[in-house]
Amino acid sequence: MAESNSGASKGTTAAGSQTVPVVIDLGKYSRNRVKKLRKGSGVILEDAGEAIAELQADGKIDAKCQPVVLIVREKPKSGKKKFKGVLPRFMKI
Repeated sequence: MAESNSGASKGTTAAGSQTVPVVIDLGKYSRNRVKKLRKGSGVILEDAGEAIAELQADGKIDAKCQPVVLIVREKPKSGKKKFKGVLPRFMKI
C-alpha cells in the first residue's frame, strides 16, 4: 500500500552532508480519517508507522533521523445531493 522514493541509499547525497527526504504515498482515505490524522490519531497514523518501520527494517531509510514526507489524499464526497426540505425552483407548489 505504501510506496517510497528514496533518492540515494541510506538517505545521503553524493556530498554526504545532507539527507534526502523519503516520500511515502499512502493513498486515498475518507474525510473523517484525514481529520483524525490531523489530530494525531487514527488508522492513517498507524499505517504510516507500519510503512516507516517496514522501510527501516529493509534498510531503505536510516533508523536515525531522516525527513519522511507522507502523501495522503482525501476521497471526494459522493455525488448525492440531499435537499433538506427545500424544493428546486421548477417544483414549486
